[in-house]
This record gives sequence, C-alpha cells and structure tokens, in this order.
Amino acid sequence: MEFFLYTFGLILLWHIPLAIGDDICNQQLVSGVKPVPDSAFSASSSYHKGSNAKDYTVARARINTTETKDSKGVLHLGAWSAQNLNVDQWIQVNLSEPSLIRGIMTQGRNGCCHQWVKKYRVQYSMDCSNNSNSWHPIGDHTVNDTIFVGNTDENSIVTNNFDCPVIAKCIRVNPLDWNNHISMRFDLLGCALDTGNSTSAPPTTAASNTTAPANGTTASSNSTSANTNASSAATTTPSSNTTSNNNVTTTASSNTTSPGNTTSSGNTTPSSNMTSAAMTTQSATSAGATTVSNNSKTGVGNCVKDCKGKASGEYQSCKTCGGYVTCVWGILYERQCPAGLEWNDNLKVCDWPNAAGCALAG
Repeated sequence: MEFFLYTFGLILLWHIPLAIGDDICNQQLVSGVKPVPDSAFSASSSYHKGSNAKDYTVARARINTTETKDSKGVLHLGAWSAQNLNVDQWIQVNLSEPSLIRGIMTQGRNGCCHQWVKKYRVQYSMDCSNNSNSWHPIGDHTVNDTIFVGNTDENSIVTNNFDCPVIAKCIRVNPLDWNNHISMRFDLLGCALDTGNSTSAPPTTAASNTTAPANGTTASSNSTSANTNASSAATTTPSSNTTSNNNVTTTASSNTTSPGNTTSSGNTTPSSNMTSAAMTTQSATSAGATTVSNNSKTGVGNCVKDCKGKASGEYQSCKTCGGYVTCVWGILYERQCPAGLEWNDNLKVCDWPNAAGCALAG
C-alpha cells in the first residue's frame, strides 16, 4: 500500500508542471479571458441580416454561444449562418493585437436545424485588408493549404492544432462542406504577443522542415547540419466533449475548387483529456544566431537573446530563469512563466525550480 501511494505521488508531481506549462500559449483568443468585441467579427454574408425578429449577427459565431430569446421576443441564434451557400463564404475575426495562433476550435449551430460545417480552410493576415494578396492559407510542413475536418453534430467542440503556428492579427474561416446549411461557432488557440519595437512581418509561408511527432519522439530535421529535438507537451483541453484532430498529409478529395497541395485533417480520438501541443524545434545555431552557453548544471541548454537563424520554438531567456523566449521566423518575443516556476529548457515547459535546471543558474 505504501509503495502504491509513493508511486502515485511521483506520477502526480511529474504531471503538475506539464499541465501548468502547457497553458502558457493555449488561450482562447476570441472569447476567452480577454474576448474581442462583437465589432471584431465580419463575414461574406449573414442569413436574414437586418431582421428585427431574429438576431443572426456575425458575433453569434462565438464558441459556446447558445440560442436564446430575450424579453422583447427577439430570437438570438446559436451560431453565425451564411446567407449564401457556396464555397466562397467566410467568417473573419480581427484580434486586438498580433498573436501566435496554434489551433482552432469549431462547433455547429445550437438550438435548431442540424447545421454544422464538415470541412473548412483557414487563412491569416497581418493587415486584415480585403486585398487577396494579404491573406495566406494555413498549411503544414509539406503543403501550402490544409483542409481541416470539422464537426459531425451541433454542439461538440472539435479542435484542430496547426502543424505550423502562424503570427497573425486576423483569421478567416472558409467553409467548404456543410450539413444542411453553413452555420458555425469558433475560437482560436494561442497567445497574444508583446511585439515591443519589432516591426518585422512574417513571410507569407512558414519555413519549417521539421515536425514534432506525437508522444515526444525524436524527429529528424531536413535542415543542413542540424539535429532537431522535438518535444511534445500535453495540453489541457479547453472544454469537455472536445475532439482533437491531427492533420495527416493526404490529398483531399472535394467537389469544390481549392488551391493545390491541400491536405485533409483526419479525426483522431485523444487519450484522456490531452491534446498534442504545437511543434517545438531546436536546430543547430546558424550564422548570425547569438547564444550564451552555460553548462554549470547537468543537462541545461543554451539561453537565447537573438532569434536570427534559430528554428521557430521556445528557448531559455537570457534575462531570467523565470522566463523564456518564443522565436518565430527570426522574431524574438519575451515570455514569463507563472509565478514560482522556472523555464525547463529540456522539457520546454515551466517547471518547479529544483527540476528546471535553469541555464542561468550558477
């Protein structure tokens, strides 16, 4: 009995820092702690726009919105519904600041009619203009444009994590296949970035030849003279009834016209309530990359103060043990661990100080 309790205690302590660390950049950006205003939503069309009896406004697309009737008898619908039924429809949300976006959550229409979106694409932009050249499709390490598998009922949340996270201020969801009608609710997963004085915009396509396989296995990088250690961390699921989809590289068959090199994301059932965290890679230092080596503690890595030449991912900050940096396309963003925790550069999580092995420790 004592042995069982001791073993259970070790397992519990092992998972605590991972659960805390995974929350760092896995926030709901649309309707979470800091929700965007209703005016941040726009769409190609909205069903019964201008109706006094029913509220079909675009902001009804927030995740977990439910159908309700107010004291004046106005019925507020449980989703955004498009007026037109074709593959040119889209719904857009403008975030308050540039953010690192790692995934998307979707639902169908609540309260009526068995309506949901079965397949869709996602586009992102930094300037949010209507210029088609400003919008770029979400892809992965092998294709430029991914077709994501969506919902199979009205209310279950389906989460798709992006193989290649993007920095963007605006996101458009473009439904490609639907049940009965184009109706959906959604949210984005990631974190707002403190851009500081940085003015560099990301390239239009993600430059990455490395993916992190599931279960924390080691991936082999295609970069020249680079050994890549891919670490996968468990992420707490934002809602019950959540299904996680992992994107697989297969050619999507569809009756609609969409750009070439598309993939379809397959539905997988997650073990327990965990979803796979976004790709984290660490490649060998290229010319121009600045690292500070400190091997005063066994197994600690190098802190990073310049992302030039570094692979996209998280690294130990050179300023503090209680922080880390996110490198995305050569741009550096300073991040803080929760109070009382330090960055563990080996596990790529915020951990207890005695286990973190901070690279700045003496």
